[in-house]
Amino acid sequence: MDGRQGAELTRRLRPRFALPVHYDDYTVMKSPLSAFHAEMDRRGLGERVIHCGRGQVATIAPGSPAVRVS
Repeated sequence: MDGRQGAELTRRLRPRFALPVHYDDYTVMKSPLSAFHAEMDRRGLGERVIHCGRGQVATIAPGSPAVRVS
């Protein structure tokens, strides 16, 4: 999957949040995480992307309009 494909999947599924994981763990990924971010921004979906660095924890409560990253 590349950034364009990831953004298209997000557009089709219409999740409240998009939390990229395993973006640099496997060699099958076709583009860097920055390509996904750029494509999400281009499509007006950038606000859905949760920025959670390696070692951080994202907490999403059911029905919550926000995500806590710590």
